[in-house]
Amino acid sequence: MFLIARAKRLAQRAISRAMKSVTQVRYRKLVRYYETLPKMHQESCWCGGVLKPLVVNPSWAFCRQCGTFVNLYPPNPMYCQEIYSLKPYWRGRANLHGTPDIAKRGHLYLSDGRVPRPELLGLKTESIG
Repeated sequence: MFLIARAKRLAQRAISRAMKSVTQVRYRKLVRYYETLPKMHQESCWCGGVLKPLVVNPSWAFCRQCGTFVNLYPPNPMYCQEIYSLKPYWRGRANLHGTPDIAKRGHLYLSDGRVPRPELLGLKTESIG
């Protein structure tokens, strides 16, 4: 019994290490993709306040007027559609974390009970496609 429990723990550790490794590779690919996108330099906060650079991370600053943390080198707004669209952001994020993509997640949440079925809430549903 002891040997079986130990073998199970060792197998779980090996699987955990492998998953961390896969996640790290996926994360590095995603970071490389985002690093290639053109950036702009943020001079002030959205409220017009003066920014104080953060000592711990020079890419970020703190607004002295409203207290917002500001990314000093955000992606160029022209590329926001590309960044936050379904494929690179949502599917990439799901792939990174090893979770179902956003299209499959709704069915998963309905099937495991995390989201109640619309008809149980008195809502009408229409079939798409």
